Amino acid sequence: MHATLGKTLDKIAEELGETEGRTPTAQLYSNSYRIFSNYVHAKYPECMDLYGGRPGQFHLHEGENLGMLQTFTMTLMNCFVRMIEGLDLRRFVEADPVIGTWYKEVFEK
Repeated sequence: MHATLGKTLDKIAEELGETEGRTPTAQLYSNSYRIFSNYVHAKYPECMDLYGGRPGQFHLHEGENLGMLQTFTMTLMNCFVRMIEGLDLRRFVEADPVIGTWYKEVFEK
């Protein structure tokens, strides 16, 4: 399926002469699929907080949960900053006062 879907985009890149150093689309589709599959099938740390046992209880304590949430929040913020920089979206970010303020605070740290 990934190869079939990727052929169209690879063909367009070839017609535009943009094949040098390009990762085949089928590989990109496959990587995305694998990442989402890992998430869906509980291969991420947020799934550690399972409920069970005797007596029933959560496996992580409240402080550990907060620590995990802080880590996820920082990861998400870093991801947004990288997307903004990588896609050159600064003008859109700076146009919004709330997001612009957040971006300046995060980026200046």
